[in-house]
Amino acid sequence: MDFQLRERVVLIVGPLTTTVQSLMSRLTDEGADVALLDSEAGKAEKFCSQLTDQREIHAKHGRAMAVPVDFSQFGQIKDAISRVAQTFGGIDAYIDAQVSNQPSPMVLDSQEFNFDELLNKNLKSTLLVTQAVAGFLKSRKKGRIIFLMNDSILRAQPEDAFVSAVRGGLVPFTQALSKQLLSHNVTVNVLTLGMTEEYLLAHTPGIPIKEVLEKLRQSDPYARITEPEKITNSIIFLMGSSGAAVSGQLIRLV
Repeated sequence: MDFQLRERVVLIVGPLTTTVQSLMSRLTDEGADVALLDSEAGKAEKFCSQLTDQREIHAKHGRAMAVPVDFSQFGQIKDAISRVAQTFGGIDAYIDAQVSNQPSPMVLDSQEFNFDELLNKNLKSTLLVTQAVAGFLKSRKKGRIIFLMNDSILRAQPEDAFVSAVRGGLVPFTQALSKQLLSHNVTVNVLTLGMTEEYLLAHTPGIPIKEVLEKLRQSDPYARITEPEKITNSIIFLMGSSGAAVSGQLIRLV
């Protein structure tokens, strides 16, 4: 299955993190059109405009747009995806970048916890978008679905207990969905991000990154930050023709 990025349409769901910015920049550089669905899309509009403006310099540069969505409303999700498809001429890939960096430890003193918000943000919205976009990918008989999550979920970090219970469900979901979409030439994979700078900043507020790394290396000499460029390169590989045979896999970055 040939899956060149030029003139492909990539749907990304999630906030405008440094990882998402790196990914959108690389995809548009490769000639893909990119749409970012975000509940706070207004923050991304300027960035998307800057990417699209590059077409004035490079005619083959891709376009970018930001679409605001209330992910609790399935109708809004479907309308937003239809808008993207109408604007760019379809959808070829879906990348879910709703990576939770905020700590969510188990509350041992039985304080009330907002489980609905946790579920909606880290799992329900992902499943709803997947359901809505699957038809576009099946109709094209080729496509990519990639779910992103922090590696801490797999390492059973106590400070990420609740989000691990929610987001971790994407691993068996990916394995099952990949089998369902196999005959349609749509690959489905999970990519864990290792330890990003945004994750460390959220978990150790007010402490310099260098100091946090030095402390971590006392117990793990190989601890390091996974840079956005490395994440982007791995996604580009999965989306390219070389990644056509990779599906139903959990791929862990370091």
